[in-house]
Amino acid sequence: MYGDWDKSRYGLRRARVEVRAGIVFASFDASGLPLDDWLGDAGWYIDRASHQDRIPLGPPMRFHVRGNWKTFMDQGAGDNYHPLTLHRSLQEIA
Repeated sequence: MYGDWDKSRYGLRRARVEVRAGIVFASFDASGLPLDDWLGDAGWYIDRASHQDRIPLGPPMRFHVRGNWKTFMDQGAGDNYHPLTLHRSLQEIA
C-alpha cells in the first residue's frame, strides 16, 4: 500500500516516564525538569492524597452517560472550592 515508504523513520517518539504515588507522568521533553522539580510543592500533596495500601471495599463504580464524557467529568472535577469554604472549621481544628 505504501510502496517503498521507510517505516523506520516514522516510529513513535520516546517519552520520559516517571511514577509517583501510583500516578504515571510522561513527557516528550527530554530536556525538561525532573518530575520532583516540576511538581514542586504539589508533590507533597500528591504523596499525602495517595495511599497505596488502600483496600477496595467494593466493585468500581460505573456510570453510563448519554453525552460527552468530558461534560460528566467536568461536573465531578469542578468542586475544589467546596471543602475549603464550607468545611473550613474542620480545616481549622485539624
